[in-house]
Amino acid sequence: MPGMRHTGTMTALRVAAEHGLVGRDDAASLAAAWRLASRLRNAAVLWRGRPVDALPSDLRDLDGVARVVGYPPGSTARILEDYRRTTRRARGAVERVFLR
Repeated sequence: MPGMRHTGTMTALRVAAEHGLVGRDDAASLAAAWRLASRLRNAAVLWRGRPVDALPSDLRDLDGVARVVGYPPGSTARILEDYRRTTRRARGAVERVFLR
């Protein structure tokens, strides 16, 4: 289909939703998860000083990552809940769209 090839994840997701390949709600869930994961990954790199592929398991490091993205000190439980809620919604979207 012309116009469907894009290298940017957010653009490709938007175009897929515009063409009805992904529902608007599912596209919104996937976009929110992508934005959060990108923010957390970038914050973790800034905090740790090296590339990472997961949230820190150490609570001190997780608190540091949370502060880099704008959470107040002592927000490890809140950032984990935000992450889990967002990724649960994205997982549901993936299951509906790609694993049916």
